Amino acid sequence: VHGDPPFQLKLPPKATKSEKEIDPEYEEKMKTDRAKRFEFLLKQTELFAHFIQPAAQKSPTSPLKVKLGRPRVKKDEKQSLLSAGDYRHRRTEQEEDEELLSESRKTSNVCVRFEESPSYVKGGTLRDYQVRGLNWMISLYENGVNGILADEMGLGKTLQTIALLGYLKHYRNIPGPHMVLVPKSTLHNWMNEFKRWVPTLRAVCLIGDKDARAAFIRDVMMPGEWDVCVTSYEMVIKEKSVFKKFNWRYLVIDEAHRIKNEKSKLSEIVREFKTTNRLLLTGTP
Repeated sequence: VHGDPPFQLKLPPKATKSEKEIDPEYEEKMKTDRAKRFEFLLKQTELFAHFIQPAAQKSPTSPLKVKLGRPRVKKDEKQSLLSAGDYRHRRTEQEEDEELLSESRKTSNVCVRFEESPSYVKGGTLRDYQVRGLNWMISLYENGVNGILADEMGLGKTLQTIALLGYLKHYRNIPGPHMVLVPKSTLHNWMNEFKRWVPTLRAVCLIGDKDARAAFIRDVMMPGEWDVCVTSYEMVIKEKSVFKKFNWRYLVIDEAHRIKNEKSKLSEIVREFKTTNRLLLTGTP
C-alpha cells in the first residue's frame, strides 16, 4: 500500500529579466503618487478632526479655511515623552513625513477645477452634477488616489469617465495608455461615446477570434498609436500576457461589482497589471 505523497511546497517561478525591468518613468510616478496620497489623507484627517472638535473651538467654520499644522504638545507632556524615551522615535517619523511632503510639493501641479463643461468635450455639454463628478475624479487623480464612481444608472458615468481621460490628455499631456474594461455587450456603446464626446481621444477596441486578435495586437496595439484600449472581460483573460506588457496610466472597470469576489479569475488578473491609477464604475451596491 502506498502512502500519501509527502507535502511539497510549490514556489512561484523566478521572474525573467524582462519581467523584472520596470519603466523608470512609471516607477517615479508611483513614488510621487505615494507622497501625494500621504498628503491628501493627512489633509482629510485634519478636516475630520475639525468637525469633531467642541463647538467653542470650531474656528474658522469653513473646512476650506482650516490651516494644517502640527499638533501642539504641552510642556509637561513633552517632558513626559522625553523621559519615556519616545521622542527619538517620534522625531524619526516626523522627519520621514516631512520628506514625503517636501517631495510632494516639488512635483505637485495646480489642480484644475471646472465651473462648466470643458471645451474639449464635443457633441454636447456636461450637466452641473457631471462637472462636479469630473472635478472630484480630477482631485483623486491629482492626489494619487484611486476611486469608485457609483452614480445610479443613467446619470452619465461613461461621459464623466471619458471627460476625465480627456482632461489628462489636454491638461496634463497624458494621452495614455489607458485601458477601459467593460462587459462585451457595451463595447460598441463605449466606442461610440468616445467618438461623440471627446473625439481627440484615439480609442481602439480589442475583440474578435484568435486570428483577428493576433492581427490587431501586431498591427495596432504594439505600435502604440492610440490613447485608450477598450476591451471586454473575456478578452482580458484570453490576452492577459499582452496587457501585462503595458504600463497603464488609468485602468477603468465598468460594472466593477463583477470583480468584488477577489478570488475570481478576472479579479486576480487585473490585480497583476501595472497601473498608475484605477477607477471603478458601478451602479450596483
